[in-house]
Amino acid sequence: MLDAAKGWAERHGEVSMPSYTHRQVAIPVLGRLWIEGALCLGLRRDRALLLAVREELARSPLGAGAIGGTLDRAAPPPGQPLMTVWGGAPLDYLGTELYSADVDGDG
Repeated sequence: MLDAAKGWAERHGEVSMPSYTHRQVAIPVLGRLWIEGALCLGLRRDRALLLAVREELARSPLGAGAIGGTLDRAAPPPGQPLMTVWGGAPLDYLGTELYSADVDGDG
């Protein structure tokens, strides 16, 4: 979608577009400014947030250990999947949490 918006801005970036502030018509702005503010900034922010969530979800809460924490000595090298099976299906986590407080949200 960002590529499509960039293409639109390249084709129509110098066209004057209506703009609004406090639900009232404001001075016109160039199309490239309008599309950047109305669409691209939000998409970039949302993509960054989704990537952060994806990173959080890629760590398994299994094996977090007691409150003192534990290191999973059998864990694969960073970036390699940790194969844990649940109901016969593999769960491809990238690693485990080191401290139980990270798992239950008390940290």
